[in-house]
Amino acid sequence: MKLLLLTSSLEQGGAETHVCALATALAARGHDVTVVSGGGQMVSRLEQAGVSHRRLPLHTHNPFRLLLALLALERLIRRDTFDLLHAHARISALLVSGIAWRRRIPFVTTVHARFRTGRWRRRLSRWGMGTVAVGEDLKQYLCEEYSVAAENVRVIPNGIDLSAFSPGERTECETLRLVFLSRLDEDCAKVAFLLCDLAPRLRERFPTLRIDLVGGGSALGALTARAREVNRVVGQEILFLPGYREDTPELLRQADVFVGVSRAALEAMACGVPVVLAGNEGFLGVADPSTIFRGELSNFCCRGEEQVSADKLYEAITTLLGEGKEERSARGAWLAAYVQETHSLEHMARLTEQFYRDMIRNSRRMAKKGEIVLCGYYGYGNTGDNALLRAACRRAERAFPGQTVCALTRRGKRDSQVFGISCIRRSSPLAIRRALRGARVLVFGGGTLLQDFTSFRSLLYYCAILRYARRQGLRIELWANGLGLSGSYWSERILKKALAGCDFVGLRDGVSWQLARELMGEADAPRLKREADLAMPTPIAEPCRVRYLLHRYGLADKPFAVVAIRGRAAAGYLRILAEWLATLPAEGIRLLFVPMFPEEDEALSRRWSREMGGILARGLCASDLVGLMKEARIVCGMRLHALVFAASAQTPFVGFGGDGKIESFCRENGGVYFTELY
Repeated sequence: MKLLLLTSSLEQGGAETHVCALATALAARGHDVTVVSGGGQMVSRLEQAGVSHRRLPLHTHNPFRLLLALLALERLIRRDTFDLLHAHARISALLVSGIAWRRRIPFVTTVHARFRTGRWRRRLSRWGMGTVAVGEDLKQYLCEEYSVAAENVRVIPNGIDLSAFSPGERTECETLRLVFLSRLDEDCAKVAFLLCDLAPRLRERFPTLRIDLVGGGSALGALTARAREVNRVVGQEILFLPGYREDTPELLRQADVFVGVSRAALEAMACGVPVVLAGNEGFLGVADPSTIFRGELSNFCCRGEEQVSADKLYEAITTLLGEGKEERSARGAWLAAYVQETHSLEHMARLTEQFYRDMIRNSRRMAKKGEIVLCGYYGYGNTGDNALLRAACRRAERAFPGQTVCALTRRGKRDSQVFGISCIRRSSPLAIRRALRGARVLVFGGGTLLQDFTSFRSLLYYCAILRYARRQGLRIELWANGLGLSGSYWSERILKKALAGCDFVGLRDGVSWQLARELMGEADAPRLKREADLAMPTPIAEPCRVRYLLHRYGLADKPFAVVAIRGRAAAGYLRILAEWLATLPAEGIRLLFVPMFPEEDEALSRRWSREMGGILARGLCASDLVGLMKEARIVCGMRLHALVFAASAQTPFVGFGGDGKIESFCRENGGVYFTELY
């Protein structure tokens, strides 16, 4: 693959080291890699590894210089045919996104930390057709703050070059050495100042202790002055500030204890050094089997943990320095083995390479005209309907191998980025006609589309699509659909005619099955089939993802219920649900509210969670919900697909509301309909 990686600069720092390491590893795997940045001290590393570098002002906020950078990027990408563009900073992502869209080049991003949010910053953020997060907490941050689809965010941890960072011989000496390594800017230097404050206490406890505060940045001057004052008061040189060091591996190998976070902490672990995880964003203490998982969740940055204090830091450091050499050596050996197994550079490069191939494949699928057209209530932000589209895509690939798939969705091309297939705006009759004229099969992929409960107009819309597809000679199939009639003569007549033109009618519930039998007659029975909802079973999230969500919502090892309310449900049904939910906290069960359709459900879910002392969960995809439901005691839902996910997770569920499909699903799949509670 010919790859273009972009970042703001290549000065010393965790994200910058990540870019250099990734580019070098990809080049070693045979890919043609070019890096574009504002330059910096680490450019020489790239050039020594044979990676091309192009210097452009991507680190500035000057509009004129950014325009020049944009024009230069346009020329570079036009001249060199890149297979994929990968941005590692917000400005570079903004600049390259338009070029990628016009030239139909796959464009992805990596998120290394939380960005400042604000209305204009949100509007200027571009995440591409896929995003890499270096930790689970950053994935959830993107889903909640920027509404990025969870399915489009892949967690790939930092990779450490084990050929450079590995345990080695340590010079034998009586001096105890503590190393802190970081970019010394205001947002990273809190622990360095705390170490200055603690230096007299630590030296009193450990007379041979030496503390190295390594790195450079805007806070270096103030930190140097503080260290000089401490050394003067102590009367000995205890604090050393050497600035940037090129020999980082050797420096770490000589340490008895490392204090810090993120990539530097991982590098210290790889060198077999005991680590105290402490930074500006939080404190985890000594890295050991009891804390390592929580460290993973935030890429060892301690985001979401308790704040660091002088007393906590002192206690953790003295715990390690007070141990014997053999105990510290055993700790370091365990940490080194952990990094080798889970955070090697080769592992990161392999996962990133697979991510690239998936994005390139999706890009090619998006560019092709669909031979299989999927129709449903897709792209409206409803977790259930979006899960149906993804499930319908998987089934279409199995049922019609080698044929391309497209879908009718709310936002057309914008939804293509989300679902990774060609999407057509469902509100455009001309676009729908063009899609159907070039297709072979029309599929209604899940949902209760052929009904007149929501409106007679909805029934006319879907029947019109069926009628046009039939005129074009397409094969028409309904997959796990529901049917519904309010009793109108005209609705019954229209639905009967629509079903008569279908080649296959798959129905997901007994009520719909019986209605179809009555409308179609015995002669058409062979075209009918009972089948499970497309979203059952839904793939469950990775165990690490589920553990993170439980940790984030404070539900680890605690009984809880998942609640999915319907914001527009009748007041009577909402009152019944609220009364029943109020009984659960008295039994020690916490309530986790999940808005399945945020546009309708989030406001009421937020209010109920506040009033009932519950928790509001946002930004979750179908697999996340199944993973949480697997750990829950019970699921209470007014949304059908909340119950479908509960059935997938094999968790007891109770359906609420007056919707016939809710009642039918509960009775047919081992759930409880709310009328049975009384």
